[in-house]
Amino acid sequence: IFYYFDFNLLDTLRLTNLISILLWAIILRPIFLEENLDFKIIPFIIFYAWYPQFIYLQVGASTEPWAIIFLFLALENFFKHKFDRIFLTIIFLSIGSCFKSQIALLIPVFTFFYLIENKNFFKKISLVYLSSLALFNTSSFSYIRENIYGVWQPIKIENYGFKHLDENLID
Repeated sequence: IFYYFDFNLLDTLRLTNLISILLWAIILRPIFLEENLDFKIIPFIIFYAWYPQFIYLQVGASTEPWAIIFLFLALENFFKHKFDRIFLTIIFLSIGSCFKSQIALLIPVFTFFYLIENKNFFKKISLVYLSSLALFNTSSFSYIRENIYGVWQPIKIENYGFKHLDENLID
């Protein structure tokens, strides 16, 4: 869109974020989940499109809408196919973690459930390898971003504590 129209980069990001829910419903769901646009998904799209926090994300220049779209794809794939297509679920979560690194925290959860459920040893080893590869990519990106470039990275576990709850919280 940036190259075809006379938009600056921020307007291009805003436009692609705005149409992301439609691309999910019309293009990505039929390709990967064999689900066409029908009346059962329309209320969800309306809720997503008109919820105030999502409106803020959809018209902004952040990458969170695409992380949410790939999270939707992963969850819908998991609930539709259970463990038959768990690899595709992990791949969707990995792509989503490229946009928002906190999505990578769901990868060990799905891997753990699969390891409990399935009996096939080769598939277990393959899934552990795929999951560890996805987590390694996310954690190495976080390490490079924080230690080499000096930018704060939110995926660190110590950032999710209660350190901010001290005596100066009310001031």
